[in-house]
Amino acid sequence: MFSSASRKYDIYFHFPWSEEDTVDIELPKGFQLDNADAPDTLSDPNRIGLLDINIRIDQATNTMKYERKFHFGGGGKILFPVAAYSAVKNLFDAFNKADAHTITLKQN
Repeated sequence: MFSSASRKYDIYFHFPWSEEDTVDIELPKGFQLDNADAPDTLSDPNRIGLLDINIRIDQATNTMKYERKFHFGGGGKILFPVAAYSAVKNLFDAFNKADAHTITLKQN
């Protein structure tokens, strides 16, 4: 996250990057997801950054599968002028909010 409300210099990322995560969580016996939903897919209009989170449940094994796909620097875009700081900050704030999404359980 970018903590400052303003920026004095251009923003430079050393390289574009991507991440893919898959986590399987076996739910405790007698519990199920409580109105589980995944955050909406986040992307900027130029597809420089993307975050896609998929959450689903395997009823047979009572296992939640969490899949996260992220990339930033699409099209080789890694240098941003000071004027673009607000847009970059807002995008990363949205990524952080989606990454902090909460899933709750309820007892059957």
